[in-house]
Amino acid sequence: MSGSTPSNYAQFRILIKQGTKSGSVQPSPGGNGQLPASIRAMATASVTVEFTILAVGVDRPMIAGPTSLSPENTQIGVTEPVIVNAYTLTATTLEPAPTDVTIEGDVSYAPPQ
Repeated sequence: MSGSTPSNYAQFRILIKQGTKSGSVQPSPGGNGQLPASIRAMATASVTVEFTILAVGVDRPMIAGPTSLSPENTQIGVTEPVIVNAYTLTATTLEPAPTDVTIEGDVSYAPPQ
């Protein structure tokens, strides 16, 4: 098969600048009509973060977390996922970042049921 199967995940990198509480990115590839099932992430510093996924054309964001992130991978389930194509992934911390924090990981997709 040549390129007809959607990707099962999208990698991302979010920078939360010192003194701020959030950062966002549009992961690529998008969901391609799939459900965002979970987020696997790690951070350059220990932070508690909540992820939100806001899909184009959807009024209510999907939530993952809050959870504590560190330099070790952590997997977080997405609550009430809906089918997505293009979307914005936002990471929000409880407190302003004491230093620049980079969060890297991926969003895993599942086929619609």
